[in-house]
Amino acid sequence: MIENIHMLERGEIVYMDIKYIFEPSSIALIGASDKKSSIGNAIMHNIINNGFKGKIYPVNPSCKSVFGKECFNSILDIDEYIELAIIVTPSRTLPSIMNECAEKGVNASIIISAGFREVGEEGRALEEEVKSIAKKNNIRIIGPNCIGIINTETFLNTTFIRYMPRHGNISLISQSGAICGAILEYAKDRIIGFSKVISLGNKLDVNENDALETFINDSSTKVIIVYLEDLVEPKRFIELSNKSTKPIIVMKVGRSTIGMDVTRSHTGALAGSEEMYNAIFEDAKVLRVDTLEELFDAAIAFASQPLPEEGCAILSNAGGAAVIAADSSHDYNISLAKFDKDTLNKLRSFLPKIASISNPLDITGSADHLAYDKALATILNDNNVKSCIVMAIPHALLDTTLVAKSIIRVSKEFKKTILACILSNTDIESKLLEENGIPCYKFPESAVKVLSSMLRYSSIRRLQKGEVKIFTDVDRTSVANILSVKKGHIHHINALRLLAYYGFNIARFGIANNEDDAIKISDELGYPVVLKIVSEDIIHKYDLDAVKIANDANDVIKGFRDIMVNIREKRPDARIEGISIQEFVKGKEVIIGLKHEQDSLIMFGSGGIYVDVLKDLAYRLVPIDERKAYSMINSTKIGKILQGVRGEKPYDISAVIESLERLSQLSVEFKEIKELDINPLIVSKKGCKVVDARIII
Repeated sequence: MIENIHMLERGEIVYMDIKYIFEPSSIALIGASDKKSSIGNAIMHNIINNGFKGKIYPVNPSCKSVFGKECFNSILDIDEYIELAIIVTPSRTLPSIMNECAEKGVNASIIISAGFREVGEEGRALEEEVKSIAKKNNIRIIGPNCIGIINTETFLNTTFIRYMPRHGNISLISQSGAICGAILEYAKDRIIGFSKVISLGNKLDVNENDALETFINDSSTKVIIVYLEDLVEPKRFIELSNKSTKPIIVMKVGRSTIGMDVTRSHTGALAGSEEMYNAIFEDAKVLRVDTLEELFDAAIAFASQPLPEEGCAILSNAGGAAVIAADSSHDYNISLAKFDKDTLNKLRSFLPKIASISNPLDITGSADHLAYDKALATILNDNNVKSCIVMAIPHALLDTTLVAKSIIRVSKEFKKTILACILSNTDIESKLLEENGIPCYKFPESAVKVLSSMLRYSSIRRLQKGEVKIFTDVDRTSVANILSVKKGHIHHINALRLLAYYGFNIARFGIANNEDDAIKISDELGYPVVLKIVSEDIIHKYDLDAVKIANDANDVIKGFRDIMVNIREKRPDARIEGISIQEFVKGKEVIIGLKHEQDSLIMFGSGGIYVDVLKDLAYRLVPIDERKAYSMINSTKIGKILQGVRGEKPYDISAVIESLERLSQLSVEFKEIKELDINPLIVSKKGCKVVDARIII
């Protein structure tokens, strides 16, 4: 058996493919118990009573037998080969137990036990000791602080949840054991089936990428849903997700400061910035959702329906519900299909005159299940219609169960996306529909949001990776010289010089140390001009009223004096190197920047002094190509303004794209740059210019 195990290499450490963990032929449950209130008893019950065909050996020196099976004092006392060890003993016992597992030749273990890094430094040290033993002996570990795994194909349930999930084509990866259990409980009532489930816990060894790779290659898995508190090896996650032909739906928590603190205390996770995660998921081409409800709603649809194309039809027996769905479709940018003439004529032939023969289609409250049957078949037969949301408002004269059956019958004739919405207090219709592969939602907005998610996913997966441009007109030596100074803030003049060396178009400027120099430089540049303080100690010049616009020489003198007075009053400790006099550039203000955390992140958005208020920003991981740069710009409000609004001619978006590409290359070549803001970058009808910048190294 050992010889057939697929091995994976990572650096100097060799690991076993975790597919093996889901298909063991022999299991030792270390910490099995005959006490009904114990976790060891619940896991033993689930393994034995759910139909697992392999061998199970309980291990506990305090018990003679568990569920009628002989209980062993140690795993070493078992004569048979053990493929998987499940450990539910106190955390302090883990080092000695792991050494015994190594001696026994165990290849994988699931550590249910808690009390490791999530409880502090002592637990972290214990976790590292366990990790060291596992690495030395090539033992793969799921957990600790997890609830285990489930494989419905082999009837294996190593968790202590209350029941075995029904078999299906969704696989679940959850960092939280409690949320994993809650998801499975909820799924029971929603007729949701699973292929495989894994609870990751502290991710001492096995992480979401290992599980993702296994589920991507699993023939029984059609959809992968993921609950994350943090992400290990983002680049591997992106690589795996891009290779996947299966939808991956992710719920990442810890967006708020409070949420981040909770995730740290819960599983010891160190959450990265929200912008970074959004950029990672964008590059990975996965679908991100915000709530557990959205996670389920989307998973059900992806698991049972074909991916839609643009062109949605809405069918309802009530005008109010149809309007709600139409409004929601507009909010989510879903285009409604235009029925062709044949469809309209056929609908008029059997629907009442008061029916609204358009899209949304209101077949009126008098419609019975036969009218639903005929109307749905008619609009799905229209080539302009690629998907349909079917709604039914119950009333005394309408049998909604028969309506559900009509939807099911018609759906079998067409390979188009169909989502249902039965606004009923009972679950009879929804269960009937979902048992037959038609997702059913309580409210119109929910169905529309799911369709929007499916369309967005289809769009994401169609995007092709472009070629990253390499700029050769850069002076790397001069850039390196500027960056060779001590760590910290580089004042904006050196920041501008650095960007000029890297090929950016910089607004012309000069440095004045007195009023006469200021007037001379201003006259050479031409009015109006902008005066700014130059100091390594001052980052936000506007906050200190240290930026002035001058239209003539008198304004220059007044502005120079005002800035000096303001700085002496507000920052008397600041080292002043002069005042910059810069040409006044007309155009739209945008901001571009980079931030280096795990990887480098590129930013684009509305610039100027209200960046933090407007928060009209987009982020992507580097390197970026032209397509990715354009998608950043197009995803913002300022990007749409740059395209031209209200008859205005478009601004030079291609120049902004080049600036983003140059910034991407700069971040790749000079990783010592921790933060860089170009704010504003002024975009005109032809070209763009850097007006101000800050760099932190």
